[in-house]
Amino acid sequence: MTGPRQRWKGMGKGVPKRHRKVLRDEACQGITKRGHPSFLARRGGVNYMPVLIYEETRGVLKVFSRMYRDAVTYTSTQEKTSAAMA
Repeated sequence: MTGPRQRWKGMGKGVPKRHRKVLRDEACQGITKRGHPSFLARRGGVNYMPVLIYEETRGVLKVFSRMYRDAVTYTSTQEKTSAAMA
């Protein structure tokens, strides 16, 4: 009869991950002067969007993505499930 540790032998436990996704800030540069943000703002009832709002949006998005990355790292190391707060 096999023990509890022998059942999972060869399943990839403890093997280093060699292929990781490279995190870049290029996604934040997708927020440009035209496009989706102004369209969504118009639907939300905004009449005027100054040019400085795009730079501020990029900064907020970088902070949010950094916070999201830290949360995913924490939950993956603690082997917990992350849930949305509603």
